Amino acid sequence: MNPVKNEFEMTFFSRIVRYFRVRKQFVSQQMGIFVALLIFGGTFAIISPAFRDFTNLLNVSVNISFTLLVAFALNLLLISGGIDLSVGSTMGLSACTMAAAIVQYNVHPIGGIFIGLLSAMLVGVFNGFFITKFKLPPLLVTLGMLILVRGLCYIATRYFTIQLTEEFAGSLIIWLGKGKVLSIPFPIFVAIIFFIICLTIQSRTIIGRNLYAIGGKEETARLSGIKVDRIHMIFYIFTGFSAGVSGILLAGILQSAQPVIGEGMEFKAITAILVGGTSLFGGRGSIIGTVFGAMLVGIVFNFAVILNLPFFATPVIEGSIIILAVLLDTQMQKRFAKAMVRARRPA
Repeated sequence: MNPVKNEFEMTFFSRIVRYFRVRKQFVSQQMGIFVALLIFGGTFAIISPAFRDFTNLLNVSVNISFTLLVAFALNLLLISGGIDLSVGSTMGLSACTMAAAIVQYNVHPIGGIFIGLLSAMLVGVFNGFFITKFKLPPLLVTLGMLILVRGLCYIATRYFTIQLTEEFAGSLIIWLGKGKVLSIPFPIFVAIIFFIICLTIQSRTIIGRNLYAIGGKEETARLSGIKVDRIHMIFYIFTGFSAGVSGILLAGILQSAQPVIGEGMEFKAITAILVGGTSLFGGRGSIIGTVFGAMLVGIVFNFAVILNLPFFATPVIEGSIIILAVLLDTQMQKRFAKAMVRARRPA
C-alpha cells in the first residue's frame, strides 16, 4: 500500500467528516428555527382569523422586508466580528436628508434619493474609519454614531415632519414605498434582491469565506494575508447603504420623513439575526437563518398587535426575545466549540 496515497485518503476523508460534523450542528439549529416558525405561525392562524387574513399577511411581509434589508448586511458584518448599532438612525438620516433636499431645496426626486443614500453610506465610512484606523470597539463607536446621527435627523428636518406629497416629491418616492413589481410590493422585491446578493456573497465568494475567517480569529486571518481592515470598511459602508435603502422605502410608504423614523430598528434587526443563528461573537451565521428569524419575530409582534396588548407589551416582548436569543447564542457557541474539538479527532 502506498503510504503517501493512504495518508492523503485519511486526510481527505477526515476533512469530509469534520465538515459534516460541524455542518450538522448548524443545520439542526436552522431546522429548529424553521419548525418554531411553523408552530407559531400555525397556532396564531388557528387562534385568530384576523392573523391569517391575506391583507394582514401582506402587511406583515412588507414590514419584515424593512427589517431584512438592514439585517442582511448587518448579518454579514456580525459574521466578521463587527456590529453596527447606528443602522436605525442611518435609516432616519437617509429619509430625512432625501426629504429635506426634495421639499426644502427643490432637488429632483432622483437627486434626493442619491443624497439620502450618500448620507447613509457616509455613516458607514465614518464607522469603518474610526474602527479600523484607531482600533476602537465597534460597539462603542456605533453606539455613539447612533446618537449623533439621530441628532442630524432633527437638524435636517428642523424638528418637523416633512410631508412627501406628489406635489413636492412626485409619484416616484411614493411608488418606491407602495408600488409593485410583478404584483410583488416593491419593498419585498428589493428585499429579495438583497437576499440574493448577500446569500451569494456569503456562500459563493472568496470575500464571504474571508468574513468567516475574520470572525473566527481576526489575527490569524490577518497573518494569512486577508485584508481585514479593507473588508471591515467595505461591509460598514454596505450596511450603511442597506439601511439607507430601507429608510427611503419606509419614507415612501409613510409619505413623510420624521426625525424618529427607523428608531429601534437596530434592535429588531439584531434580534432577527440572533434568533436566526448568527453569533454575536463572529465566525458563524446564515442569511437564510436571518430570514427565518425575521419572520418569527415579525409574526410575534403582529399577533401582539392583533390581540391589542398594552403599548408596553411590545418592548417587554422584544427585550425578552433578545435575552433568550443571546442565551441561545451562548449555548450554541459552546456546542460548536465541542463539535470542532470532535471534528479535529481522526475519523
